[in-house]
Amino acid sequence: MKTRPSNALQLLSLALCSLLCAPLAQAQAGSGAGVLAAEATVFEDSPGANGGGYSDICVGNLGSAGSTRRAYVSFDLPDIPAGATITRVELSLQQVRVRRQGGGKPATLQLRRVTSAWQEGMGGGQRAACGGGSNMAGVDWDGAPTNQEAPSGTANLPGGDGVVVTIDTDADDGSDGLIADLQAWVDGGANHGWMLRVAEESEVDNARLMRVQGLTVYWTADDTPAIAINAGLSDAWFDPLTDGQGFLIVVFPDTGLVFVAWFTYDVERPPQDVTALLGEPGHRWLTALGPFEGDTATLDVVLTEGGVFDSAQPPAVTGDPIGTLTIVWHDCENATLTYDLPGLGLMRSIEIRRIVNDNAALCEALQAS
Repeated sequence: MKTRPSNALQLLSLALCSLLCAPLAQAQAGSGAGVLAAEATVFEDSPGANGGGYSDICVGNLGSAGSTRRAYVSFDLPDIPAGATITRVELSLQQVRVRRQGGGKPATLQLRRVTSAWQEGMGGGQRAACGGGSNMAGVDWDGAPTNQEAPSGTANLPGGDGVVVTIDTDADDGSDGLIADLQAWVDGGANHGWMLRVAEESEVDNARLMRVQGLTVYWTADDTPAIAINAGLSDAWFDPLTDGQGFLIVVFPDTGLVFVAWFTYDVERPPQDVTALLGEPGHRWLTALGPFEGDTATLDVVLTEGGVFDSAQPPAVTGDPIGTLTIVWHDCENATLTYDLPGLGLMRSIEIRRIVNDNAALCEALQAS
């Protein structure tokens, strides 16, 4: 008859696990640099021309009505964990040269999130992006992608050459929209970058040549595991696809170890004329032992051999580890087990679950604690 753990045992396990089995991880801060993926300038006075062949971009008015320049930039983002929260964005640009007619006018740079796809192209026959592009495939004024109407970020551009301008959401009250943009991309939205323009496009002679310096993104990520390994995971487990084989798993909270006995078969069936006095010739069993942290146990696999049934002689011998097992639990009833036995060329991940769920309630109670 199956029996469930007593209330006393559950209370004892709860008290023990409150000390030893609590999740160890917490929100972690991270940062990384984006890599410039594409940049291009478009020209109001050459609406079909592409300016994607330059190493710089141009924004502002070149000197007469209808000669405005705008630019598009996009970045490949750093390796940001899924579910991360963006906390800060820094975008740096160098203002290489400001148009001198009019005395080098200041301007207000605006960044607006682009909401449809565009291509950088290879146009550009001048020495720099402000001069104009060429009629080649790529983004142009007439075929400009859509973008959000409200600026995500702004920056004051001085009238001098060689100035580095950094838009930092920690310092600029008007640039918090950049955090929303990055968050949308991290959460799975299409990343089409930003359109750059000056707010004072109706004012002539405020064009400036700029070069992208870099993008830095900061985030926090909650890496607390979905489950912390606890004594309630001790049970018989198996892969439903290979019924008749399985794992006896025992968690030792006091020592911080997990033990696994793996009952399986040889990689090939033995010849039909091979017999055994006890058991089945194809039977194999392995054992594994190792530490755990959070939801993951990493175990060394060993093979014990040389013994005889219910006898001290000859003594059984356990050799050096022949590989590893890694078990990641998803909840109290499901886990992924990955084995790596390099000497045999065997490596695979399988989904395992309990054979019976009697201990699942204990596991959930320990987890809740």
